[in-house]
Amino acid sequence: MKGTKKYRIGLAVLIVLTFLTASGVYYSVCRQSIPDTIQLVIGNESEFEYKIPAIGVISDEADEIDTVDLKTKFALKSAQSGNYKMETKLFGLVKLKEVAIEALERQTAAPSGKLTGIYIETDGLFVIDTAEISTKNGTKTPSKSKLHSGDYITKLNGSAVISKMDFLEKINDSKGKNITLTVIRDGSSKNVKIKPVLDEEDGQYKIGAYIRNNTQGIGTITYTQGQTFAALGHGISDIDLGSLLSIRGGEIYRAEITNIKKGSAGSPGEIVGMIDYKEENLKGSIVKNTENGIFGTFFQKQKPEKTMPIALKQEVKEGNAKIISYVSGEKEEYDIKITKVDKGNHEKLKGMSIKVTDSKLKKLTNGIVQGMSGSPIVQDGKLVGAVTHVFVSDPTKGYGIFAETMVEEGEK
Repeated sequence: MKGTKKYRIGLAVLIVLTFLTASGVYYSVCRQSIPDTIQLVIGNESEFEYKIPAIGVISDEADEIDTVDLKTKFALKSAQSGNYKMETKLFGLVKLKEVAIEALERQTAAPSGKLTGIYIETDGLFVIDTAEISTKNGTKTPSKSKLHSGDYITKLNGSAVISKMDFLEKINDSKGKNITLTVIRDGSSKNVKIKPVLDEEDGQYKIGAYIRNNTQGIGTITYTQGQTFAALGHGISDIDLGSLLSIRGGEIYRAEITNIKKGSAGSPGEIVGMIDYKEENLKGSIVKNTENGIFGTFFQKQKPEKTMPIALKQEVKEGNAKIISYVSGEKEEYDIKITKVDKGNHEKLKGMSIKVTDSKLKKLTNGIVQGMSGSPIVQDGKLVGAVTHVFVSDPTKGYGIFAETMVEEGEK
């Protein structure tokens, strides 16, 4: 009997735990189905459908305005600019989240698709890793446990670091005396003391660290708004660590396509280009490197280009669309399908899933290749987003970011 009782208790506990786990997963799924923010165009009605058993209570700073059912399709409209909030509750009882609602004028932009050369300088010397140095007394690692991958070295003995070459020269000039480096780590500044050692291979004093202070490549401008531009649809990250680079500044240059490496399953393709860093090829400056794209300003006044409305997230739908690209050497529109739209949009670089259907683009590149990141996506006469990633397993498939997300990031 005792054994039977223990079994029943164990079974009851297992059932309860399973129920709690399932409830937690369901709650999480419902919560992620709802966006953190909703934007409305003044005077336009927007439709939403989240298909979850919850209600939303909409209010402004003073009063409750409306209640909506998130299980069925509902519409929101505002006659004037303003900020509101929507308190959502699962089954009308359990709080899910508070959604910020903003009503504003419709923005416009000129979709570009032009390929550009990108050059950026990090805000300090970026530490990739520490290294061993061969000395007459054996192998030494002066920077081990003192410098960490992802650190930014901003000063040496209190003086600002101007360049990588200047930094290396000053270390060699130390002749083995202790130096103090000021580094930014996880947003905080700290001083680190390191004793350089003499490398017996080249006779130079070194601290044993792999560092980088610039990077360059080919990318695509997504859209322009007058003298400003947005590009890539994602940030510029370190190739070794994958972390977003903190930048001092950067430039964009005219770039020339020299070759296209077609993509294949397991091997992403690439646009191979040449960037000639001559002054006459300099087009503009990069002022921001963010998770959702790079942003900057053109040096010279740009020729007016045809603008189109910027779609809000709720206006993007599954179905036919186009991407704009100069990958052929000329401006072309290529057919794609938006196969999925993430209404919650919690992975901002994967707001939509796309598939290339255009036979011309498939013949040229086999689909999406590196360098096409930032290619604008248009649908129903609106700029809806930009290409961000390609599926390694299938170059015809990839992800896109919402144009609304990029514009919002650029205005911060």
